[in-house]
Amino acid sequence: MIIEKDYLIKSPIEKVWDFISKPKLFGECIPDVGTYKQVSNRHFVLTVNPKFAFLKTTIVMDWKVLFFKRNHGKLSIKGKAIGSTFEAVSELKLLKKKAHSLLKLNVAIIKLSGLLKPVPDTIIKAAALKIADDIFNCVSHKLEGK
Repeated sequence: MIIEKDYLIKSPIEKVWDFISKPKLFGECIPDVGTYKQVSNRHFVLTVNPKFAFLKTTIVMDWKVLFFKRNHGKLSIKGKAIGSTFEAVSELKLLKKKAHSLLKLNVAIIKLSGLLKPVPDTIIKAAALKIADDIFNCVSHKLEGK
């Protein structure tokens, strides 16, 4: 299952990349986080308590940076909760758009198991987009000083 979306962030590309490449700052924009631990500069473990009707539990997520170079990054994301697991790869690219930045997000959900497996793709996609929207709206607000 592939999820794609573009976000226009009204800040220069250098400023956006500087923000999202700092785990502590970027971590503040992840919604419903319980804990956030930086294991290394390329590995993070967090707990999330999502507010979705189909998933009312704490999810432990393991994020590993697959590659991260100027204006382009890719993460491996593995999640587990009581009775459910998932695996995904998230890629983002930043492009200059006049004085602003265009962030192109691509998420490939590779595996859903347990209680998540029977959940329709449309619901999983909507939930993933809601999380992405919350993250990148937060990034925009912080960078635009709102």
